[in-house]
Amino acid sequence: MFLGKAIGKYLFSFLLFAIMFGFGAKAVEATTLVFVHGKGSGKDTVSGVTNNYWTTDMIRASTRNYAAKSLVVSYDGSQYYWDTVGDISTQINNYLNSFPNERLVFICHSYGGIQMRFILCNSTSSAPYYNYRGANFARIAAATSHVITLATPHGGSAVADLGSTLSNSAFTSWIVSLVDNNSNASKVLTSSHLQYAGQNWLRDNLRTKAFYTVAGTNTLNHIYHLNDVGLGTLSLLAPFSGANDGLVGQSSAHYTGAPGLDWYNTTANHDHNRHNDDPGYLGDIIGQYGW
Repeated sequence: MFLGKAIGKYLFSFLLFAIMFGFGAKAVEATTLVFVHGKGSGKDTVSGVTNNYWTTDMIRASTRNYAAKSLVVSYDGSQYYWDTVGDISTQINNYLNSFPNERLVFICHSYGGIQMRFILCNSTSSAPYYNYRGANFARIAAATSHVITLATPHGGSAVADLGSTLSNSAFTSWIVSLVDNNSNASKVLTSSHLQYAGQNWLRDNLRTKAFYTVAGTNTLNHIYHLNDVGLGTLSLLAPFSGANDGLVGQSSAHYTGAPGLDWYNTTANHDHNRHNDDPGYLGDIIGQYGW
């Protein structure tokens, strides 16, 4: 009788341990896709970014019909990236306060990829701007699986290089607005700035997480969209050295040396590189390394 009770006691303890371990393993493996948008004219609401920038269809496809959680961050996309990363970091760390065991996969479009490079390149104590201005980059890096960047000008944008010329020309305002060279964000997207930054505070050898890069190689996806016509025009004016999406060259998008070098190219232009008018298309790309 005593032996039976002892066996029962240990069996119960074993089952309790197994259940706790099982739930613990599940918690560790839980994934959140974090969406970081690109350049803009100011800070939008999270709802605005979700519905108008990424689109709910894109998020649904990327998360496989919400099988994974998602976090959409918002920041002032007109400002220098070193002034915006604190805001982004706060939102991510607040999320980790609620979900401390999450595995984060970052989906970054355009300027959003520069934000994440700054955060992850300065998340180790040997980095020049470690935990810049008190932001907890180290905690974000520890929770990060990897980063996927969509048309991020890692090596700079030829259009940003041309920006000052365009702003002083007779081109219509809708073309100039695509460049928006007067914003602080545009000033730091030039080739000279980003290549200099890559030797100093965006040093990829200091980050421990992989970047997988996607480049756009076409501009006129839909000629009836005004922005597509503008992107096509810009691609003819700017001194691109090869395929581009109207704002970012293929070589620049892959500048960080993603695993396997040129990881993926799509015929989307810069605007459609968020969802390509077929949310499942980029959802499938993200799914290859997403989670």
